[in-house]
Amino acid sequence: MRLSLIRHTKPRVDEGVCYGQADLPVDEESFEEEAKLVDQHLTSSVEVFWTSPLIRCRRLADYLCAVRNRPLHVEPLLKEMNFGRWEEKKWTEIPRSETEPWIENMATHAPPEGESLGDLVDRLKLLLRRWKGLPYHHVAAVTHGGVIRILLSLTQQKDLSSCMEIPVLYGTCHETVLV
Repeated sequence: MRLSLIRHTKPRVDEGVCYGQADLPVDEESFEEEAKLVDQHLTSSVEVFWTSPLIRCRRLADYLCAVRNRPLHVEPLLKEMNFGRWEEKKWTEIPRSETEPWIENMATHAPPEGESLGDLVDRLKLLLRRWKGLPYHHVAAVTHGGVIRILLSLTQQKDLSSCMEIPVLYGTCHETVLV
């Protein structure tokens, strides 16, 4: 199955704010232009769209489904990493005593009341197992930067330790294959 992994358009949020599962709106000034560019980069072979339920993804998915007349499935497993109590705080306001252990071992250490990178990986492995059983040849998923990085690493059998270094800009599409 071919997967087109699409990062949501620019959200309306201040620079330097930690947001994962915070339900942020899109930047209205740039949304339409960014959405049109995403649509131009997708091939006509997309059969179905899946999306994170967070509004910054849902808005783009609704747009693409309307333009292409394709069905949409809302999937909670496509949500970004849960940063718990860090959500919507500036990174500079989060105590280093909390962030340092997380930075040293993201795989097993979670932000307070959040999830670890390992938890997110497990969640996305479950989603990939579900997708393998689908009758589609080409699925597009509107989701988040961290999710895309992990899905690319998993589908391309790359080392997860460096997945966060993969550049994933707002409103970009990344192609991979699920076998």
